[in-house]
Amino acid sequence: ITFLLGNNTSVGSIEGNNTGGIQLGGPGNDYAEWLPRLDARETIVPGDIVGIVGGRVTRDTREASQVMVVSTGPIVSGNDPGEAARGGFAQVAFIGQALVKVRGPVQAGDFIVPSGLDDGTGMAIAPESVSAEQLAQVVGEAWEAATGAEVKNVRTAVGFIRNDVALRRV
Repeated sequence: ITFLLGNNTSVGSIEGNNTGGIQLGGPGNDYAEWLPRLDARETIVPGDIVGIVGGRVTRDTREASQVMVVSTGPIVSGNDPGEAARGGFAQVAFIGQALVKVRGPVQAGDFIVPSGLDDGTGMAIAPESVSAEQLAQVVGEAWEAATGAEVKNVRTAVGFIRNDVALRRV
């Protein structure tokens, strides 16, 4: 099954995978869920680092039980509240790749943590320099480098980081 735009361009497919199963294909790059916003009036956009407070999303990460990123292109998105209610929700990436708003220079392999400005941005920390407090707020691992002090979108692997030197050290 192929989903097409009006100009016959494929935007995704469900097809056999030659091993007796099926695969979902398309340009999306993370697995997300719709989570309710803590404050429906707060502006939250794709790429924002957000805190999860009582199961609700906010750009204020200070009281967050978990820090995540708003999806920039999910291939799968669960918990859809329906089109009419989506304004009070945000699609949060649970695992995969997402473009994350990062302030300052980044090296591939750096951990991305909240900037502390509660503006949806993060900053890069080298794994060997991460503190225990920062490790608890890691959004993901940068998969590309970027220079400059400005905010830029950085391709980041999000989800649980299992086998890193920093985890073993801390």
